[in-house]
Amino acid sequence: ATEAVTEAATEAAETEAATEKATEAVTEAATEAAETEAAATEEATEAATEAAETEAATEEATEEATEEATEAVTEAPLEDILEPVERPDYVALDHVELGEYTGLPVEVEPVTVSEEEIDTYVEMALEDAAETLTEGTVENGDVANIDFVGKVDGVEFEGGSGTEYDLEIGSGAFIPGFEEALIGAQVGETRDIDVTFPEQYTEELAGKDAVFTVTINSIKRVPEASDETISTATNGEFTTLEAFREDQKGKIEEQKLADQDKAIEEDLMNQLYNTCTIKDYPDGLIDYGVYRITDYYTQLAELYFGTTFEEFRDGYLGMDEETYNTEVQEMAKQSLQQEMILLAIAEKEELDVTDEEYEAGCEQFAAGNGMSVEDFKAAYPERDVIYTLRLQKARDFVRANAEVTVAEPETETEMTLVEAQTEAE
Repeated sequence: ATEAVTEAATEAAETEAATEKATEAVTEAATEAAETEAAATEEATEAATEAAETEAATEEATEEATEEATEAVTEAPLEDILEPVERPDYVALDHVELGEYTGLPVEVEPVTVSEEEIDTYVEMALEDAAETLTEGTVENGDVANIDFVGKVDGVEFEGGSGTEYDLEIGSGAFIPGFEEALIGAQVGETRDIDVTFPEQYTEELAGKDAVFTVTINSIKRVPEASDETISTATNGEFTTLEAFREDQKGKIEEQKLADQDKAIEEDLMNQLYNTCTIKDYPDGLIDYGVYRITDYYTQLAELYFGTTFEEFRDGYLGMDEETYNTEVQEMAKQSLQQEMILLAIAEKEELDVTDEEYEAGCEQFAAGNGMSVEDFKAAYPERDVIYTLRLQKARDFVRANAEVTVAEPETETEMTLVEAQTEAE
C-alpha cells in the first residue's frame, strides 16, 4: 500500500539489496561447502569447523576458481562420486612445497571506538523504552502511526493508501514533503498534504501533483538518554547512562578486535598461498572435495530452496551439467589448498593433537552446536575432529609467529587495543 508514496530511489536500493543478499547466500553456500568436510555433511559441523577454517581466504579462492576455470580436471565422473567419499589419508609434505610461513608481516589499522558509535547503541537501547503517545504533536524523529489515502486529480490511485502504517518522521522513506508536512500534527488529527511525485518515478505518477489525506493514530517517541531511561530500557541492569556506555564500548571493542584478528588470519593465509606451492594432489582428494561441495549444494537446495540439486545448479548457480562438472573440479582444488598447506606446516612443526586437546575441542564444538559431548562424539568421528584441530594448531602457529604491526594512530597519545594486545604477545 505504500509503493506509490515511497521514493523511487528507496525502491531501487531495496531491490539491489535483496538481489545482493540472494547472491551472497549462494556464494556463502559455496564457500562453506569448500571449507570443511563436516560443513558438507551436516549443519551442526558448520559451527564447529568455522573456528578452524579461514572463511575469507577460502571464499576468495573459491570465487577465483569459479571465474578462471576453463577446463575440467576430472579424476572420476561426477555421477560416480556422489556416494559418500571419505577424505583420504596422505602426507601433505609429499605434495606441498613450503615457503616462508614464519615471520610473515601484517599491518593492521588501530582499533578505536568513537562516541558516535556508542551513541548508536544507546539509541537502539532506548528504542525499547519508547513511549506510545495518544496525545501530543508529531516531532521530527517520532514514529507516527498513520492512515492515509492518496489521490491524483481527486481519484484514488493504486498503492496510494494504507492503514496503521508506522512512519519514522525524517527517515526520507516517503516522497519529498510528505513527512515534513506531518510535523506539528496532533494525535487524532486528519490533514491533507499536497505533494508532487518526483520526475524519476513510475510512468503513471511521475511529476504529478497529489493530495494525501493523513490521520495520526498515535506517536511513538524515543526518550532522551538519562540514567532513568537507560535503567528502564535495560530492566535495571544498568542504573546509570555512564555505566551503560562503558559496557557498550567494551562490547564494540571486543567485536572489532575479533574482526581484526579474522582479518589478520585472512592476510596470513593469502600470504601462504603465495609462498607455498601445491605440487600435486593426493589420490582421491579432489574426488573428496567435489563430493563435499556437491553434497552441500544438495542439502542447501533441499532444506533452504525446496528444490533438487539439478534445479538449484541450473537456476541459482546458472550452470548446466557440463559447466558444473568443470567448475566444481577447480573449486575443489582451490578449496583444498588451504588444508594441504596447513597440514604440511603441522607435519613440519610436529603439531599433533593431544588427548587433552581432543577432549577440550569436543567440548567446545559440542557447546557451539548445542549438543552434549557424548552426542557430538557419536555424530563426528574422532579422526575428523583431530584433523580439524590439527589444522587450527597450524593456523595458530602461523599467527603466533607473524610480525604484526599496528599502523600509527591519528593522534600520538592514542593507545589502541590491538597495539596493547600485540605488545603483550
